[in-house]
Amino acid sequence: DRAPAGLPRIAAWAGLTAAGLLMAGGDPRRTYGESGLAKALTGATTGDGGLICRTPAAQAEAILLLAMLNCVYEARRIEMPAPIRDTLASLVPPLLGCRMGDGGLSSWQGGRPIDDATIRAIIAASGVRTRPLSQARDWGYQRLASGSTVLVFDAAPPPLGRVSERGCASTFAFELSDGDHRLVVNCG
Repeated sequence: DRAPAGLPRIAAWAGLTAAGLLMAGGDPRRTYGESGLAKALTGATTGDGGLICRTPAAQAEAILLLAMLNCVYEARRIEMPAPIRDTLASLVPPLLGCRMGDGGLSSWQGGRPIDDATIRAIIAASGVRTRPLSQARDWGYQRLASGSTVLVFDAAPPPLGRVSERGCASTFAFELSDGDHRLVVNCG
């Protein structure tokens, strides 16, 4: 819990959990790690599955991290605990809601755009099959799509400074794409 809240703390607890799964006699460490990871995930996510830092790129990293941890569980033939598995499942729909017409990720709160192939690979690794969440009220991003036009806009206040390294006040900023063409990129 000394790691900063959000993704860094999730990564620390996931690493401890993986170490407990991989080391001989590591069951006490795994149990301790699972408890800490569940607590870190609860403190780092909103009610609709978004990370409190509000950065879609960090959301993608969290999904990938939990997907890799799930692979360690599968290698040990142990089921991932329900709170961790459920959080992984809840992280995917808001991320999909931040995809533009080219399938890539929109760039918010200091996060970079991520291409379609990478996002598809992350989602496939998660094993979660779901639809995009178009109204992530708690996380703050809204998505409108009609035909090949996609509009994603920020409808929430900026993240708290203690949970965001590169957060910014982007309320009412938007990104607009038509098919594979990004017409407006993070205009606020």
